Amino acid sequence: MAQQKVKTCKKCGVEKEASLFYKSSVTADKLEGKCIECRLEQNAKYRDANRHTDAYKLMKRNTALKMKYGITAKEYDQRKEAQDHKCGICKTELQEGKSTHLDHNHDTGKLRGILCGTCNRALGYFQDDINILEKARNYLQEHSHA
Repeated sequence: MAQQKVKTCKKCGVEKEASLFYKSSVTADKLEGKCIECRLEQNAKYRDANRHTDAYKLMKRNTALKMKYGITAKEYDQRKEAQDHKCGICKTELQEGKSTHLDHNHDTGKLRGILCGTCNRALGYFQDDINILEKARNYLQEHSHA
């Protein structure tokens, strides 16, 4: 019967099964020095201590934008500036701290522009379908004198 591989955590000093350590490509034994429990505790303390700093908020914003859309916060801000800080559809001023959305083609992932929450929801309700939008436009025109 094979013996279970064990390692001693550098933080808590407890000998634990190797499965209780994250993998690492830079250590000789291919395991992190701290056990998962100690690593999570350390990460939580860091988050709690830094979550209100501007640098931490920017890092979180960069990470979210990079993961979802492949751009940085700086690139997002440049797009917003190129639109004169206005919604790409209705041209209302995009307010800081208010709901703004990076609009993208759901089939290709290609970014289109930054929209206010109302316009973004409207495109969603119309399923990004030009034909449905045209029918809605015609409907409004037909009933504009009612």
